[in-house]
Amino acid sequence: IRDLVRSRGLGDVYTRQVQAFGVKAAKQTRYIKAINYCISQYDFVTVCNVLNSIEATEKLRIEAAKCEDKISCIQRLIIERVIKMRNAQQQ
Repeated sequence: IRDLVRSRGLGDVYTRQVQAFGVKAAKQTRYIKAINYCISQYDFVTVCNVLNSIEATEKLRIEAAKCEDKISCIQRLIIERVIKMRNAQQQ
């Protein structure tokens, strides 16, 4: 559903999600988008293994980071881990 006023971007989407569903649901949406992208680039099992290897402290650091686009930050972390995991498997 489009607003009558033209959207200013993802920040507006996030703000509307917070208003409608609460902060927790909006944060989960970001993670889901990042994970779905990574699954589309790699495979489900690999992404799941990477997600299981990310410690809680790293997740908190991402959440606290001054990153403009949290989805990109999460994607970057997952992709870096996939590459690292694949390199380790090849050795």
